[in-house]
Amino acid sequence: MKKSILFLLLIAAISVGAQKYVPFPTENAQWNMHYRTSESGLVFESIILNYFLQGDTLINSKLYKKLYLKTGTSESPLMKLKGAIREENKRIYLIDFAVWGYMSQVRPLSSGTKKCMKQVIQNNGYGTEYLLYDFNKNQVGDTLYKYQYGFGKIIAIDSVLVQNSYRKRYKIYDNEYVVEGIGSVNQGLFGALTPLPACMTNFEWKLVSFSLNNDCAYKSSEYKDCVTTARWDDTDYLKTGTQWFYGEKDYTFFPSNNFIDNYFSIKITGDTIVNGRNCKVMQHMRNKPMCFGYDQTVSIYQSNDTVYFYNTTSHKFSTLYVYYAQPGDSWEINYPTSKVIATIDSLRYKQTLNKVLKYVSYTMYNPDGSIIQKYNSSIIEGIGDMRYYFNSNINYLNLCDEPVDYTGLRCYINPDLGTYHVPGTLDCAYVTEISKQNYNALKVNLNSSGILTVEGDLSTQYCTFELLDLKGSVILKTTVNASLNTVNLSQYDKGLYLYRISANGALLKAGKIVKY
Repeated sequence: MKKSILFLLLIAAISVGAQKYVPFPTENAQWNMHYRTSESGLVFESIILNYFLQGDTLINSKLYKKLYLKTGTSESPLMKLKGAIREENKRIYLIDFAVWGYMSQVRPLSSGTKKCMKQVIQNNGYGTEYLLYDFNKNQVGDTLYKYQYGFGKIIAIDSVLVQNSYRKRYKIYDNEYVVEGIGSVNQGLFGALTPLPACMTNFEWKLVSFSLNNDCAYKSSEYKDCVTTARWDDTDYLKTGTQWFYGEKDYTFFPSNNFIDNYFSIKITGDTIVNGRNCKVMQHMRNKPMCFGYDQTVSIYQSNDTVYFYNTTSHKFSTLYVYYAQPGDSWEINYPTSKVIATIDSLRYKQTLNKVLKYVSYTMYNPDGSIIQKYNSSIIEGIGDMRYYFNSNINYLNLCDEPVDYTGLRCYINPDLGTYHVPGTLDCAYVTEISKQNYNALKVNLNSSGILTVEGDLSTQYCTFELLDLKGSVILKTTVNASLNTVNLSQYDKGLYLYRISANGALLKAGKIVKY
């Protein structure tokens, strides 16, 4: 038995040592890296950076592959030349065209960080060629790379499956590995060289995945997929079962200027796949008769701290929220019936759901630059808009001309995080008390002769009965009570009608009837 184990270990060691060297790619390679900065528990940026090789360039008579950085959204990508890479005798060299200066494009640097960065660049020289990795050094104890914090000494060697073949993997220290043809699988392509950790605190730069010819060849086990910053241990604000309650003042079934305090809800009911994307099913529910109510769904997903929803008209996903946006930043929202621009006005942080979350105020603009005043609102990181999650009709259009004032978020309920109740608002599912007590106490029946009967406890009070057409116009208004509880509708045409019964300005009953 011992001989068998020894033989297997020997074979494994020989196979690792005899593996064919895998050179660095020369085209169509992409390193997807998660860039994140934080301070006192607050995440300021969390974004995916896509570095890719494309095309050749000559520098000092040597041939390099051009290194580009792609940021922005899938709809509006930004690509900038950031450096150049070449390989010679198993040594990987990098010329830096401001790879280190990425931070200034994301968030304004502090004066201390600027000074530190400037000094590092002066010390090393702009456009200096650096030795990234020396794969001739491939024994335990050898130094694979050298950088300002110490030496990249190899402490172990094994192999890892990349696509359909195994490659050598070098362990440098805990959780830091370098793979042939990829580089560091912790800090990314040039993480070992960057001076950023020396110039700022709470900096993180991690490899999410490595792609070759648009195929995800290697992915970190910390992340859910190859192209997003979503980790397995992230807070899931869109977890199945999560529910939002938004309040409204409903004038639909009331005479004069009276209203009922009502609500509608949004709930994550499950998962779905749309256009190859793993999405959540977001269900909008509003329990009202006829065209005043609806039960509609929207497909939604979050990626790289950006929330997207599926536009059923364009059949494409549109950006809804950009949680890492800073004051002055804007993004375009393509609704099924309109296009608007959201611009961040101000930013603050607040303790919510036992977390420190970002609150931003924003303004909606038309594409022509005019302000949509009624959409001035605020957004809570992860929870969404305080006024209404979408601030627009997503995939339905009400048939009724509905007199309703939306009063904003009441509650956000998450199975893992608990309940966030907006201070000063009504309870989550609050409806005016008299309506809750009496709404189902009355029954309305219409016989074949056109006689409508109101059954139930009307006591001796006088109630107002109103008949409406589908446009919401009142075509009949009369009084009913305990002794006079019928209404003659024989003179009206066959068809569908709405009705409402109220007393002292409070809605008792509303619904639809069909006259045959």
